Amino acid sequence: FGRLRVCVPLIRRALSVAPVPQSNHVRRLEKALESHRLAILNKHVFIGPVQHCPELLNPIDEDEDEDEDDGGPDGAHAARDAHAESDAHPGNGAGHAHAGGRAKTEELDADAEEDGEDTLNRFAVCILGADLQDKYIPDEIADIVLPAKSGLGLAKDALLVRGALSVVQGEVDALGEDGLWSHGYFHDATFTIFGRSGPLCHVQLLDGVPVIIAGDSTIPVADVRNVCLRIAADKASYELFLRTGSHGDVVIIHAAIDLEITFDPNEALLLGTDWAVRAAAGVCLAIRRTGGTAKLLLAKDLLPEHNPLVAQRQLEWKNRHEH
Repeated sequence: FGRLRVCVPLIRRALSVAPVPQSNHVRRLEKALESHRLAILNKHVFIGPVQHCPELLNPIDEDEDEDEDDGGPDGAHAARDAHAESDAHPGNGAGHAHAGGRAKTEELDADAEEDGEDTLNRFAVCILGADLQDKYIPDEIADIVLPAKSGLGLAKDALLVRGALSVVQGEVDALGEDGLWSHGYFHDATFTIFGRSGPLCHVQLLDGVPVIIAGDSTIPVADVRNVCLRIAADKASYELFLRTGSHGDVVIIHAAIDLEITFDPNEALLLGTDWAVRAAAGVCLAIRRTGGTAKLLLAKDLLPEHNPLVAQRQLEWKNRHEH
């Protein structure tokens, strides 16, 4: 009996630290990262969801098959300051996502919370480099489906365990379940926009002066008058650029808009510029937070008074945050 009294506490302690069984999604993440362990070591790593992936908005089914494959000018109008600082804030994840899709997301999220479950989303994981202020080429090491709410935390923990210097979070501009991304942004440490070939724009201190580095231009934030998002006359492309006093217009991104993604042209325009609006707002906020006075200017088709879908989205966003 004396031995039994000693053993019972030990057994209880062992049971209390027993590992929690991993979900299929976590196992896939661990598998995807393990083959890149040496590349991750001492590097900054990015993780972010795609901007809009309605195909994956469903509660997780942990009984799924474990052997499944892994997986300004020209008509630009001034947006209200509140729109720039809150509604288009890159961290809120709302942006210009289609109102019906977002309502469905909230519906599924509510069901998932009641059932103790999570919904799914698609995430991109990229190695950026050893210094975020140097030039680097993003190296995508995983394109994987994870729990929408806990996926970032799971991935961050897994990356830090493997020796990542830091894990920065943001969003890529891919659309749907299998669309390829062309650009991304992150808002940890310094706000940065990057493309497949490297960083496109970031805000930093240079000799104690806050500047924005866009391509080959180094511009004091005090010289940036507006951050603009312009849509072409045929609505087939957009341009994200800085309007400055001494450097003129400095283009950060020129990208195509897929007008065939939906049958509704207004919806296609919103989805095609969803990520860009949040990226532009992020640049604007970063400039203001470092002493600049830049304003966010959006093309009129992206303002609520000219597009009913934008108005509906803003009303839903306001109601959601009031409650």
